[in-house]
Amino acid sequence: EAAGEAGAISPPRGRASGVGSSDPLPRTPELVHLDDSPSFCLAGRFSPGTAGRRCHREKNCESICCGRGHNTQSRVVTRPCQCQVRWCCYVECRQCTQREEVYTCKG
Repeated sequence: EAAGEAGAISPPRGRASGVGSSDPLPRTPELVHLDDSPSFCLAGRFSPGTAGRRCHREKNCESICCGRGHNTQSRVVTRPCQCQVRWCCYVECRQCTQREEVYTCKG
């Protein structure tokens, strides 16, 4: 059985849903949802939740962290920089150190 938009139960595919019914039966390529989607905010059977997940402070922390807020961690990282291709066959880079802030969802 499949749940319709208004929560009504549709008959199994292949059976008429009543004379003059305006609710079409689902077609083969259509996805029919039997259960509500789980909450991805908290850890559960289908999701590890969002606690500890990295986010972008200005872009998506509020929505990704489900309104719980986020932690800010400042760290120093070393990355390749000022890379140049050397004749013929390799790339040469300097190592640059910079401070960055990492944002993660609170638990």
